[in-house]
Amino acid sequence: MKKECRVLILLTGILTIYAGLMAFLSIRNHELYQTFGWDLGFFDQLIWQASRGNLNFVSTIGNINLLGDHFQPVIYLLAPLYWIWSDVRVLLIVQALLVTGAAIPLYFLAKKKLHNEFISFSIVISYLLFSGTQFTITNEFHQSAFIPLLLSLGFYWMETGKRNWGIISILSLLLVKEEMGLLVAAIGLMYIFRKQVKTGILLTVAGLFGFYILINSIIPAVSSQNNYIHYGYGSLGETPAEVAKSVINNPVAGFRSLIEPKIKLEQVGASIISFGGLPLLSPVGLIPVFQNYAVRFIDDRNTHRWLNNNHYSAPLGPLLAYATILAFGKFKSRKLPAVYLAAMSIVVALVLRLPVWSLFKSQLYFTPQWAKNIDSIVKLVPANASVAANNSVFPHISQRDKIYLLPEINDAEYVVMDLEDGPNKYSPLDFSQAVLLSERLESESWDKIAVSGKSVIFKRPKGL
Repeated sequence: MKKECRVLILLTGILTIYAGLMAFLSIRNHELYQTFGWDLGFFDQLIWQASRGNLNFVSTIGNINLLGDHFQPVIYLLAPLYWIWSDVRVLLIVQALLVTGAAIPLYFLAKKKLHNEFISFSIVISYLLFSGTQFTITNEFHQSAFIPLLLSLGFYWMETGKRNWGIISILSLLLVKEEMGLLVAAIGLMYIFRKQVKTGILLTVAGLFGFYILINSIIPAVSSQNNYIHYGYGSLGETPAEVAKSVINNPVAGFRSLIEPKIKLEQVGASIISFGGLPLLSPVGLIPVFQNYAVRFIDDRNTHRWLNNNHYSAPLGPLLAYATILAFGKFKSRKLPAVYLAAMSIVVALVLRLPVWSLFKSQLYFTPQWAKNIDSIVKLVPANASVAANNSVFPHISQRDKIYLLPEINDAEYVVMDLEDGPNKYSPLDFSQAVLLSERLESESWDKIAVSGKSVIFKRPKGL
């Protein structure tokens, strides 16, 4: 067997095992009720409806349609999968495959430019172990799952002489999420500095124009709410224009928003160190990296965006891997830096609390009694009934026309509640409010048709 064939088998084996383990971890998180109405249940209901031909369905959680939440038509590509297996776990499996699959073009790009299989494998390992990669897979489901693959394919084609395919791939990010237009513009700026001026200008102009048109015209036109619902960045302004004006008028305040509090710089540092610090040797390659962080850091209203432990860091894996590949081009002797890169990636992964280490925790393989209790209650919900449920139960019964997130009940025929306390299980309620809601339903003569431990299913009484 030729060496190249053995290498490809090894690469395929590594990626298959990784994707399988991460999909398993995501599914177990779901089975243990660690996924929620926002966001897994939301996407499941919308994609399930799309698979039945209802492409403009308005979700009964938030009253938002698929293109009015974010501009994300790429999500429609997943609808046919529900014809094969109509199960929310399809999304978790596909997400693991998409994000893991981005490692393939990264490997071949590294091999093409650096002519070294060990370096290529080191970059793949760094990408797979990176916190942003792992959390993109395990943080429920989001449209961001498509970003790493599109970026990696774009970089591969751009660097291997297939410029048009590269441009198409990068511009396709605009079909994933409207704010990707700013990332496309930053990538264009990177190519301008790399003396690919025509390509850079095209991407920069297209990215900025696409972002502007999407948030000001297209999304409001197709949205069920007739406006763009994601304005509001906090102290710097409500709209991108207001933020830009604030930064121009007070650049000191704008700069401070990027570095304070210190957790912001810690997130940037941890990301770069995950790739051995090598991306610092390619500052031009870091332009889109810092764009991703800047957009997240200026938002002091949604501070969870600052961290790498969610899908907002989805672009960082391929961006940092690409910057690392560019950095390797500056070394005459590359073996030692490659060993260093692989070692640093593993060390950082060991130090940080990353999802992959959950695979070594015994509780992942043990289903507690409270989860078995709610499983038994969920099975009692009729397939076509309208239901209201708490946040953690929602994605287990979201494939229906009407499902509401408690405390919203509306015309629900059934209410399903898991009253075992836990983080985020009752959002937007807290635990005590959820208990009070349960007591209120009893006082209003809702029929408690089944109880299992602290899990309960109510049926609306006739005439109510």
